[in-house]
Amino acid sequence: MKYLKFLLLNALVFGGLFSLISLLLPSSVGVSKSVSINSNKKLIAQQIAALNTWNVYSSNNNTLLIQTDSLLKINHSSAGYGNLSSIFILEGENIVNVSWALQQKLRWYMPWEKFAAMVKEKSWIAGMDTSLNKLKTLCEK
Repeated sequence: MKYLKFLLLNALVFGGLFSLISLLLPSSVGVSKSVSINSNKKLIAQQIAALNTWNVYSSNNNTLLIQTDSLLKINHSSAGYGNLSSIFILEGENIVNVSWALQQKLRWYMPWEKFAAMVKEKSWIAGMDTSLNKLKTLCEK
């Protein structure tokens, strides 16, 4: 019984510390990448809007929020990553520089989600590179 109380007290103390530390972490995590594509801006914007064809993080739940000549903002949910926002900035005419900022909003009341997001953030870079290269291949055909 003495050991059970000790374990329970330790679990409460470390759980509380874990929760307090997570309150100091940011409530969103983001990564940005860019690629230059040899194509016209209108075709690239159309391909970006069709997120499922080239994006490894996308599902069928995409919502195009903003679309202008040089800016697209898309919300999409992804298995394992939750709700993500993507902002694409298109600069140039014949050779277009596409900048992609991927951001995940985190819930403040789920401390383990914040710690997991810090680890996942590093793995996003490889997926973003793969996705942008796929977009480049689709647009340069």
